[in-house]
Amino acid sequence: MRIALIGAGNVGWHLGLRMAACGYPPLQVYSRTPRRAEALAGRTGAAPLWKLEDLRPAAELSILALRDAALPDVAGRPAGLVCAEALDVRTSGTTPGRVPAGRL
Repeated sequence: MRIALIGAGNVGWHLGLRMAACGYPPLQVYSRTPRRAEALAGRTGAAPLWKLEDLRPAAELSILALRDAALPDVAGRPAGLVCAEALDVRTSGTTPGRVPAGRL
């Protein structure tokens, strides 16, 4: 499965490392902080990105491992953040799953 990991903070970092260890390394790792994106991408073999618009439409799954406060930054983007056919998954601990990303 082709995966884009959006977020390289605590959750994104550990999730990315575990995914890679299990044979599912992300294709791309996004972080607003270039050094975080580069550090995690370097450990997982992914392409580092620090601009959302640089995401390539190759992923089948986009994992949004962002702080809840950062979710509105991507909320205006269409479903399938990376590709129209991609599935977007959020790791939010406080935003209810039933709330669509576009309505945060």
